[in-house]
This record gives sequence, C-alpha cells and structure tokens, in this order.
Amino acid sequence: MNGTEVFDLSVPGDVRRCPAPAPMPVALTGPVGVFKVDFTPMICGGEDFASQKFEERCFVYDDQEWDEEEEMNKARAWAAAVQVRAVHDMHTIQ
Repeated sequence: MNGTEVFDLSVPGDVRRCPAPAPMPVALTGPVGVFKVDFTPMICGGEDFASQKFEERCFVYDDQEWDEEEEMNKARAWAAAVQVRAVHDMHTIQ
C-alpha cells in the first residue's frame, strides 16, 4: 500500500479529498475503514504486506498519528463495513 486517502462525502455529489494522514505503522492491503462515533477514522484488519498474514489489529487516527486500539475477534482482510447512525445521534432526533 502506497498511502491512505480520505475523502469528504458529507455533501452529495461533491467529493473532496482531505489532507493525507500520516503513514500507517504497518503496510496493509485490503483493510476496512470506518469513522467512529466521534468521527475519528479507524482502520481494521487487512493483509500485512511484508508477512502476508491477515491482521486482527485496528488503528485509530488521532493527533496526526495512527494508534493501535482494539482488535477484532478474528484476523481478516477484504472485509466490508457499513457506517450506522450512532445511538447518541438518535436521541437528538426524537
């Protein structure tokens, strides 16, 4: 993996590329990314480019660096993720 790209999709039809984040601590191919409830980017899993083993680690981007956070129950790559409205957001809608 040569780098990470982040796009702002908040305005339909207006995709904007965000500034490039710092390099990941490990070169991964096929990880899955989501935004946490506080809109912090999180990337989980993937295949370690050097060892060719699947990862169970998750990394969160905070303060201009990637920090290892949680682990998945099972190592995997090429998975999928769907962002779901957070519970605290639903309270504000009611």
